[in-house]
Amino acid sequence: MDHASLTYLVFFSILFVFFAFPVFSKYRRDISGNVFAVPKRPLLLDWSVMLPCIIYAFLVGFRYDYGYDWMQYFYTFNYIQEGRLFRETTEIGYLFINRLIGLAGGDFYTLLIIESFFWVFSLCFLLRSNRRAIHIVLPLFIASTWFRVLNLSRQHFAMSLFFIAVAFLFEGKKKKYLILALIAASIHTSVLIFIIPFFFLDRIKKIPSLKKILLCYLGAVTLKNVMINVLLSMGTFFTMYVITNKGYTADSLLADTFQWQVSLSKMLSGYFLDVVTILGVAFLLKHSALYDETGKKTAEYYIYILGIVGALLRPIGECHEIFSRTFMYFTYFEYICFGLWIFYLLKHFRSDTMPYWLKAVSILALMYRLYSAFFSLKSQILAGVFIEYIF
Repeated sequence: MDHASLTYLVFFSILFVFFAFPVFSKYRRDISGNVFAVPKRPLLLDWSVMLPCIIYAFLVGFRYDYGYDWMQYFYTFNYIQEGRLFRETTEIGYLFINRLIGLAGGDFYTLLIIESFFWVFSLCFLLRSNRRAIHIVLPLFIASTWFRVLNLSRQHFAMSLFFIAVAFLFEGKKKKYLILALIAASIHTSVLIFIIPFFFLDRIKKIPSLKKILLCYLGAVTLKNVMINVLLSMGTFFTMYVITNKGYTADSLLADTFQWQVSLSKMLSGYFLDVVTILGVAFLLKHSALYDETGKKTAEYYIYILGIVGALLRPIGECHEIFSRTFMYFTYFEYICFGLWIFYLLKHFRSDTMPYWLKAVSILALMYRLYSAFFSLKSQILAGVFIEYIF
């Protein structure tokens, strides 16, 4: 089988197992009968979720030289086994894990498998109280972020631990959150920027109205150049006092290597997806159970807040690699929210409470997101970026 066919096979096989298997997850409805099912089994014992995670981990964990950063991770692993550093600025937590895997008899592929498993597991962990939605959310999420996740595996490894920490934070377990978040920061220091803002997430007592959110989004789109200049000035501060191992300054962030040229059509389609997600979240906030039986806010409530923030930030970072990578801690929640909205839409498609125009634009957004994911994968393959195994 040629590399292009193999890449397509792996990609669509992963989407299929995450779509098909979680459908069989046992669940029960809460006393109000809302759509957010509460599973009986612990996540780690739920084969319908864990098996797709394991399949994903092995299919992408054994990839050879995929993406731009694969080789530097490979050298980092092998250098540290010899007591040397490939890069002086690599975080100590990441080096420790690399060394520990080597001492345990594992190789570089062991590291990739572990990273890959934790990534998809963390997303499932965020959604464990709404497990039936996984079969819609995960395929859409994986398809939309395929190359970025596999290319930036170290940052996503750190993000996976941080997302697990955030799931504990949703439950009010702040000590577990802080411990896991600090471990994540030792793997990739970008986590440090978000530990405090996320910690105070429960202080948000009221979500702004849809009108105010859309006005903020319009402001983000029209004033993004101004905001980028503000972020550029902040870059020096953060790299001097927070992320001291990166060395990004206002001047270095202006380098052409970090600037992305985005076509007008891609910008407009991105805005369309953002707005549809915001509209979907606004509908969910009115028609979903946001409190559990004890009166506490559900995980979905906080996911919706983070998804709205992600939608507001995404246009600002769409033309700059570093800002885009930094905003992933929020923009990925926008992807999750889009999946949750599509799950709800399909579940209640015949409901009269949902406007026909909202159904229509949401289905159009779903079709475009799927088309965009496939087109992105095809473009990577045409550029010579393949899934390859060297067994």
